[in-house]
Amino acid sequence: MREIKFNAVDEDTREYIVYNDWLNIDGYEAGETPNEYLSAFLEFYYGFKLLQFTGLKDKNGVEIYEGDVVKWGHIDGYSHEVRHRVAQVELFPSLQFKILHYINGDTLEIEPTDNYVFQFGKFAYQKTHIYLEVIGNIYQNPELLEN
Repeated sequence: MREIKFNAVDEDTREYIVYNDWLNIDGYEAGETPNEYLSAFLEFYYGFKLLQFTGLKDKNGVEIYEGDVVKWGHIDGYSHEVRHRVAQVELFPSLQFKILHYINGDTLEIEPTDNYVFQFGKFAYQKTHIYLEVIGNIYQNPELLEN
């Protein structure tokens, strides 16, 4: 069973907060209160959006949250790819990676997206996440969405 935890981001200031370390509503711990209630509470009262932990860590041991931007196909031992992929992590309807753009493996030039969505459960290799690298997130690094 994967660990349930969150980060929160203020969409106006792009400030990140480690959610589980500070929120306690009416005596409930974060893991005991329904996610929909907490998410609505945070957005309404504080303007924060919850970002859920996927249960995965990248090649460097960095926890992967929804809204993160990951890259793969560029790591030694797995860099046979013609194109490297840069994708946004999404959790709904399931854990998936929406391609933001590709990087040509030979020229390192950015290539446009085809908006392909890789569903995590359909990756061909087990432990594919160890070939992912978190390179930012859509809130603090909006430039990653532009390419």
